[in-house]
Amino acid sequence: MDFKKIRMSVILFVCFILFTILVKSVDRKPIGPEGSLMGLAGINGAIFRNVGTSNMWYGLSTFFGILVILVVIGFACLGAYELIRTRDLLSVDPDIYALAVIYVIMAVLYIIFDKAVIINYRPLLEDGKLAASYPSSHTLMAVTVMGTAIIALHKRLKDEKAQFVMSLAALAVMLFAVLSRALSGYHWFTDICGGMLLGSALVALYAALAEYSFELRNKIRAARKERRVYED
Repeated sequence: MDFKKIRMSVILFVCFILFTILVKSVDRKPIGPEGSLMGLAGINGAIFRNVGTSNMWYGLSTFFGILVILVVIGFACLGAYELIRTRDLLSVDPDIYALAVIYVIMAVLYIIFDKAVIINYRPLLEDGKLAASYPSSHTLMAVTVMGTAIIALHKRLKDEKAQFVMSLAALAVMLFAVLSRALSGYHWFTDICGGMLLGSALVALYAALAEYSFELRNKIRAARKERRVYED
């Protein structure tokens, strides 16, 4: 396993934790709806007042969010196709399993911050109620899914031009998803930053897991072959 990639992931996770503590404890003021408290209120309040809210950007963020979900479905279908075609778990590209692990971790983190550990609420009410806002789930999903997609596609596309085009397309979807969410006014500035940090940590973790998954499959195949030789 590439410990440099693991180290990068750990560093990013630590940065996210420290940033979260900062948001939760520094300059907390009741600037949110219904007097809800918000950390780093000076920065968040100033940016929100200048950016405002926009239904157009909100609609675009929803559109890019759908594109991101389609990428998740696409990789899920790829894994299912490989499994059905070969009927062998080891014949499925192991980085697909690593991708599934990252998706599950992302979903668990979303549930934790949405239901259990609420850092702050959105700057706008959702259906007349306060709604958890940190980290931005759209941002987290866009960075995680499109970042891991770039790595996964590089392993599958041999042509350098195809790699460049697909990586550029994935990067564009990621950036526009994050930017449109930030400009929609449905999140505080620190929500977006938190989502980017956490998503980047997951991408770095996937890079390490994907590489290790191929090493692990080779070891399992070698053990299988050795056992068959021994049995014969």
